[in-house]
Amino acid sequence: MKLIWKLNLLILLFGFGIGAVGFFLFDSSQQVFEERAGQEVLGLAQDQIEILNQMLSNRIEEVERIASGKDLVQLAEESNAFFSARKDVEQVMEARDQAWTGKPFLRFQGAF
Repeated sequence: MKLIWKLNLLILLFGFGIGAVGFFLFDSSQQVFEERAGQEVLGLAQDQIEILNQMLSNRIEEVERIASGKDLVQLAEESNAFFSARKDVEQVMEARDQAWTGKPFLRFQGAF
């Protein structure tokens, strides 16, 4: 075999070797990147879940505080006493609804 063929074969084998190493490095770096990106996304999602959970807890506490407040309970008791003493509840509700919305009171008539 001539020297030129041997050199060409050596260059070809060297090129295949470099290609195989490059492919292996690319594949392993892609896997590492996917793992790190997945971990980062998971961490961000957990942070967002914690923030949303805290916001929801704050809102629930606020609603509980408002609902248990003396002003709201006293107002509900006064309203119940007022409507319990009246015989014309529907007329009162219709007048208040019309004053509130400017439209007559729409009564729910069952299924649509």
